[in-house]
This record gives sequence, C-alpha cells and structure tokens, in this order.
Amino acid sequence: MIRWPSSGFGIQHRTLATRLVFWFSVLLLVPMLIISVAIDRVSNHALQEDVLEKLGMVARDKASSLEILAYDRTRSAAMIGRISRIGNAAVMLANPKATEKERAEQIEVMGRLTSLFASNLGFQDVIVVCPKGNVLYHSSNRFDLGGSLVNGPLRESPLGQLTKRSLTLLEPDISDFDVYPGSEMPQGFVSAPIIQEDGTKAGLVILQINDKEILEILTNYTGLGRTGNVIVGALKGELIHVVAPIRGRPDAAFKVNVGVGAPYGSDIQNAVLGNLGGGRVRSVLKSDVLASWIYVPSFRWGIAIEQDFSEATDMVGEQRMALFGAVAAIITPILLIALMVARSISGPIRTAVQAAERVAAGDLSGDLSAYGSDETSKLLNALGKMVNDLNSLISQVQRSTIDLVSTANSLSAMTRTQSDEVKNLGSSTTEIAAATKQISATSEELLQRMTRISTVTDHTQELANSGQSAIGTMETTMRSLSDATHSISDRLGQISQKTNIIGSVTTTITKIADQTNLLSLNASIEAEKAGEYGVGFAVLAREIRRLADQTAVATLDIERMIREMQDSVTGGVMEMDKFSEQVNRSVSDTHLIGERFGTIIQLVQDLLPQFEAVHEGMRSQSAGAREIRDSMVTLTESVRVSAHSLDETRAATHRLEAAIDELRSEISAFRLG
Repeated sequence: MIRWPSSGFGIQHRTLATRLVFWFSVLLLVPMLIISVAIDRVSNHALQEDVLEKLGMVARDKASSLEILAYDRTRSAAMIGRISRIGNAAVMLANPKATEKERAEQIEVMGRLTSLFASNLGFQDVIVVCPKGNVLYHSSNRFDLGGSLVNGPLRESPLGQLTKRSLTLLEPDISDFDVYPGSEMPQGFVSAPIIQEDGTKAGLVILQINDKEILEILTNYTGLGRTGNVIVGALKGELIHVVAPIRGRPDAAFKVNVGVGAPYGSDIQNAVLGNLGGGRVRSVLKSDVLASWIYVPSFRWGIAIEQDFSEATDMVGEQRMALFGAVAAIITPILLIALMVARSISGPIRTAVQAAERVAAGDLSGDLSAYGSDETSKLLNALGKMVNDLNSLISQVQRSTIDLVSTANSLSAMTRTQSDEVKNLGSSTTEIAAATKQISATSEELLQRMTRISTVTDHTQELANSGQSAIGTMETTMRSLSDATHSISDRLGQISQKTNIIGSVTTTITKIADQTNLLSLNASIEAEKAGEYGVGFAVLAREIRRLADQTAVATLDIERMIREMQDSVTGGVMEMDKFSEQVNRSVSDTHLIGERFGTIIQLVQDLLPQFEAVHEGMRSQSAGAREIRDSMVTLTESVRVSAHSLDETRAATHRLEAAIDELRSEISAFRLG
C-alpha cells in the first residue's frame, strides 16, 4: 500500500488542490519572508548608522563651538591682563603703604576698566588677585571670596585650584564648573596673569564666563528630534557629575551623577575618559538611546549627544510596513493563480478517483474508457483495462474454486484416517519405549554397582598388600626395638656400677675433709699458744678449715645426687625390663597378624577374576539395553513427527477450506459485465 509521508501539519489528509496551494505558498512565502527580514535588518542597521553619524556631527559641532568659546575667552582674558593701567592699579592695591585714598582711586580705575572690557567681551564678573593669591578687587559681591583664593575658604574649590595653577604657570586657564554659595547654576572662570610693561607679574585677573553663552550651545537641540538630549559631564574622582541642564531636567547640574564602571551612562563615561565613538547604550537616565560622544579638552568635559532608540528607529517601522504591504500585494495575485492551476490539475484527477472507487466497491460493469492524451485520460484507460482483466480473472477463480472444494474434502477424509492409525501406533510405541527405558535404567544401575564393587575389591587388595608390607616392616621395627631395650638395660647396669664407684670415692673425700678439718683445728690451737708469732699460721689454719667445710658440703651434695641417680637408674632398669617383655609380646602378635593378612590377601586375589567376569557380562547387557532404548526413542519420535505432520496437514486442509469459502464470498461481491 502506498502511504503519504507523515508531517506535523496533517497536510496529507487534505485535497490535492489544497496541498498544491499550501506548498506553493510555502515556497513563495519563505523566500519572501527571508528577503523581507534581511532588508529590514539592513535598513535598520543603515538607519542607525545614519542617526549615529548625525549625532556625531552634532557632538563635533558643539565640541567645536565650546573650544572656540574657550579659546576666545582665554585670549580675551590674556588681553585684559596686559592692559598697563590694570597692572598699575593691581600693583598699587597690593602695596601695603598705599593710603586709603589711593586705594579708592585705584579701585575706581580698576572697576571702570574691567567693567568696560568685561561687558564688551562677554564676562559676568571680574576678580583681581595679587601674586600671593589675596583678593585685590571683586566687581560684585554675589558670594564671599574670603580675602584669599589660595589660603581662604575657597582654596579647594575649582576657583582656588585655578588661581594656584595660573600663578604657577603664568598662562591663561579655565576652571572646572561648580556651584558656589549664593548661586544656583554652575559657574566657570577663566584666568590670565597681569603682566606689566617691564614684564613683571603684577597679579592675576579672573573673569567669570557668561554661562548663558554655554547654555545656548548645550541646550540647542536642533536636529535631535523630540527626544534628543545633550549630556555634559565632568570627572571628579570616581564620579562623573552632570554639569549642565538636561532636556526635561533643568535642575540636573551637579544633582545627577554616575560612577565610573556603572552599567548605565557608558556614553558619558567614554566621553570624559577622552574616547570618541557612538552606539546603542543606556543613558544616565537609564533609557535605551543611540548616542555619540566626544571629549572637550579646554573645559575637561565629556559630551554625549543622545536620541531615544524608539524615535531613531521610527522610520524603520514605516519602512517595515511599506515592505510588508508590497509583499502582500505581490503574494495575493500569485496565490489566486496557484489556486486556479491546482483546481485545473485536481478536477480530472477527482474524476479518475471516483471511477477507481466504483471499481473498489465491486462494480466492474461500467465503461471506463476516455478520450485524450493527457495523464488523466491515460489513467482512466488503464483503469478500464484493469477492470476487463479483473472480469476474466474472477471468472477463472470461480471455476477453480469448485475444483478446490472437492479436492479439499478428499484430502480431509484421508488425513482423518491416517491420523487415527498413527495415534494407535504412537500409543504402542510409547508403552514399549517406557518398558525398554526401565530395562535400560536397571541395567545401567547394576553395571554401576558392579563397577563400584570391582573398584572396591581392587582397592581392598591394594590395602591388604600395603597392610601386609606395613606389618612386616612393623615386625622388623619391633625386633629392632627389643634389641635396643636390651642394649639400654645393659648400659643402665654399667651406669649403676659407675655410680657405686663414684659413691666410694665421695666417701673417701668426705673422710679426708673431716681429717683436714681436725688438723686445722689443732693448728689453730697451736697458733693460739704461740701468741703473735702464730697469727699467720692461725689465719692459714682457719682458711684450711673453711675449705675443708666447703669440700665436705660439696661431697655430701655429690653423694646425695649419686644416690638419687642410683635410684633412677635402678627404676629405669626395672622399667626397661618390663618394656622389653611387652616388645617381645608385640613382636609375636605382629607376626601372627602378618600371617592372617596373607590369608585374607589370598582370598581377595581368588575373588578378583570372578568379579571381572560378572562385570563384563553386566557391561554387555547394559550396552544392549541402551541400543534397544535408543531405537525405541527414535521410533517414538518418528511416530510423533508423523502425527504432527498429519495434524498440520489437517490444519492446512481446514485453512484451505476456509480460504475457499472466503474466496467464494469475496468473488460474490463483484458484479461482472
């Protein structure tokens, strides 16, 4: 059977026209979607690049404007510092010997000159300090300078740091912007040394930069759309402070900051570190933006020009909608054409399917001929030829079925008769096989018992021979033992004689010791009589007596040990005599046992040939019984196989009859023409 390949969409259960339209749509839509996505991504990337380029131009323009402003203000401050009248006034004000009147006159001159130049050059405030940093003149009193910018309360402020740098380097410089007491907006200053005509340093002029000019540059959002923003930051330690208002946050100056390395505000972080670039980032306000950043070295600022990512990519959405509209306009007529083509193909095929369904239902009487040369006509003509062939085939099958029925009936009767005969033969052979199996088992058991008896008799003969040899050896050993006991008795007698001799010698030694002791006693008495002349002799006599006593004691010990040894030897002689008698009796018993073992061995040897004859007969009988058993097993198996074959033949006959009935039933469903 032909099956359509399975798919996850169940498309194989749809009509041919539906499948054609579906796959045609897939082949059309997938490339169109891929191309549309590719175009969308390319246009999105190109648009982002274009926006970044515009933001970069704005950033460069603002940085350039600030640099020009810084250059102009430092040049103007340097020009003011070289006005001789301002220098003379500064010298006079710094002179401690000047009178109050002179000071007032110089302050008036200083105020008139500086205010004139400051207003013309765009400065808001003027401060003049001496070479030591003391304040000589301040055009306004908006905040307290503290008398000295080097040692006063503002010494750590950007203004104080600017004063120290300018007094040291004698060059114009610009301070960092900061919020000072009494002001709301951050203020920046530019300084320049006051140089007299003879080239000596008279002090320092410090001018407050007009923050409106800077704000005009920074708050000009032309070309940035509705969400564009300008972020200006300055690095102080590990924090970046926003030093100018932000669009929508006019109070952001020195109130919004970001740490170096923070996950947001990377555009301003790169800017204050002197990097130039652009990209998609999170701003200091934590919004998704496209930004371009640049560094302004004169003010030591970083500038980031930002625009919300959604606004920057608005045009991409419009392009995407236009692209999808164009794709829809192209696909719709193509799908209509595909539907028409699919129907033109599926219509004739549907007619062929209906004809095939009639044939499948058993209707072979219809005319399936068609005219034409297309594939559908060829299919209908092929179906017509198939119907004619089926008519002929089914007629022939009906005739053959009748013959098969009679043959199957005859075969079934024959198999039933043969099956009964084989069953009777199987019962008889089974009984005979059981009897022969019992006979074979009995013969095998008798053979095994005779084999064990033969083995036992052989082993008995071997043990008897070994026992006889062992008894002979034991008899020889017992005789040797008897001889050894006699020899030991003789030696013990000799030892007894020797101990008697040693005893007489010790008795003599004891007597000599007693005599020696008596002589030493007499010598001691004589020495006492001799007085001091007999002292040495008395000592000798005492020593001899001591040795005689030791000899007597040792002799007594020897005498005691000899007596004990004599008792032991006497007991040993008596025991050896008893043992000798027992050995003699054992020798006689061993000889008698050896004679009896000889008789037993002779009887066993006489039995061996008889056992061998019986064993051989049992072996022959067992082999014959085994052959009979094997033959009966083979016969039983043959009968069983024959019975099984007849059962299979009978089953095959039944299946044949069932197949004939089924074939007759199936053929009857066809209506022949």
